[in-house]
Amino acid sequence: MKNKTYQQTTYKMKLNCKKLLGTGIFSLAIVSAAVAGPVEKGIEFNQVNMYETAKAYLLQGIRSGNATAEAYYYLGDSYLMINKDDSAAYYFKKCAETNPEYALALVGEGKKALKEKNTVLAKELFSQATKKEKKNPAVYTAIADAYIEFNLYNDAPAMYEKARDVKKNYSNSFVSEGNMLVKQEKSGDAISKFENAIYFDSKNKQALLKEARVYKNINTTVALELLDKIIAVDADYVPAYIEYSDIYYTTGFFKKAITAYEKYIKEPGISIKDIEKYATVLYFSGEYAQSIEQVRMALKADPNNFIMKRIQLYNNFELGNEEIALEQAKNFFASKKEKDEYIGQDYLTYGKLLQKNKLDIEAIPYLEKAIELDSTKIDLYKDMASAYEKIEQYDKGIEYFQKYMDATPEPKTSDYYMFGRSFYQAGMQMDVQGDTIKKKEYLTKADEMFKEVTVQNADSYLGFQWRARTMSVMEEDPKTGLAKPMYEETLQKLLAVNEDGKRNKDVTECYMYLGNYYYLNNDKAKAIECFEKVLAINPDDLNLKKAVEDLKKSK
Repeated sequence: MKNKTYQQTTYKMKLNCKKLLGTGIFSLAIVSAAVAGPVEKGIEFNQVNMYETAKAYLLQGIRSGNATAEAYYYLGDSYLMINKDDSAAYYFKKCAETNPEYALALVGEGKKALKEKNTVLAKELFSQATKKEKKNPAVYTAIADAYIEFNLYNDAPAMYEKARDVKKNYSNSFVSEGNMLVKQEKSGDAISKFENAIYFDSKNKQALLKEARVYKNINTTVALELLDKIIAVDADYVPAYIEYSDIYYTTGFFKKAITAYEKYIKEPGISIKDIEKYATVLYFSGEYAQSIEQVRMALKADPNNFIMKRIQLYNNFELGNEEIALEQAKNFFASKKEKDEYIGQDYLTYGKLLQKNKLDIEAIPYLEKAIELDSTKIDLYKDMASAYEKIEQYDKGIEYFQKYMDATPEPKTSDYYMFGRSFYQAGMQMDVQGDTIKKKEYLTKADEMFKEVTVQNADSYLGFQWRARTMSVMEEDPKTGLAKPMYEETLQKLLAVNEDGKRNKDVTECYMYLGNYYYLNNDKAKAIECFEKVLAINPDDLNLKKAVEDLKKSK
């Protein structure tokens, strides 16, 4: 066996995995194998334990006229492995009737006897089979396969010895022995046997696949290299693409996983688990509509599939199908599941759906649970702050926004702005309630946040405007003009960017404050100047027009 590095890897679904080096589905020049018929495909699927798919192809082959003893044997074996023993018995009988000299018919019956724990009958049938075809290593290997299927490991080695007495380099006997060692959890020894099989037949797809299956839990790079070798032999070999998809799914390479899934997902007999995974990688790749189609297929086969109901909900949320998603979320959380089966993303999705439907009070417990289950998603603190602000619980909103700011290494300008708005709203609420101490506390913090906005973005009027607004609320006596410098700064910046008049409302706010300040300080000329600037923007303000006329008369 070649020297290979064993590296135990723990896999997690994540989008930021490092790129695997030098491997990939299309990294080798692909040589197409001869197109296999349905019986040949069925046998290949049977040999790699994909019995439902094997059954579908074998039935197709038999119905299309290829009703050979071999086809009946593998069909019977496939039925036996999916626990349809009556059908297995029927097709083993058909195998014997089609060709009485075909020894594997007896091996099939013997395997069924082992399943029924009738070891004596099984051994008698196996003995009859080897008498019929003494020089066929495949018969001895099939008997060994039957023994290891039912964990009778001590009986298998003698069969391998006889197979190799007939043909020393019989590749599939080493594959079978490798299978036994895998079942015994002897991975290193199993790999050695699979490599022996490949040494004697470098194009043995079954051996390459079985070795790749062992390696995918040890070293994915080696596993992918082995799969590439299979595709170089047969570009249409479905079992290889199943392993590709599993590796890429597990390691978070979802685009590559999708490419692999597309190669086989429409094959007959594909498991619900594969459809589940395909739907999931489509969701994580942003292919929400395609993901929903796969979810529908899975739910048609398994209407209570909890995972698929989850992905269905996520997809509809992302697609903006809020009514449908909200109903699905209600049903999802009404499922009779243990609480620990729900994940943070479930609670987050439902919480955001409730927020979008203006049900913020109902959203809060779900968002809180999402934070409890995944405190790394610090944006959730902002969601919680927003939910509390919408129901006017500004103190709670500030509490969560503070947690967000504490958890953020470098808050953005927009974070300071939003946090400032939270303090401002809380201060305004305290003003209405007459709590002057808390009002001052909240507005002072608001000014600190807006000041940081002006530092980080000195060219924008926004931070200056909100500082001005905050100071105007803090003013105990409007004559003092606490906010005047900020409004003047705001006005200067606004006028520089208001050629299209889109900021006229904000300009008006500045002039009205300044006009009132000058009026209260008995500077009627400047007051009139400011108010006339407002009238130039809004000439229909009759009350202001009348006030200006009165001011002019009183000069």
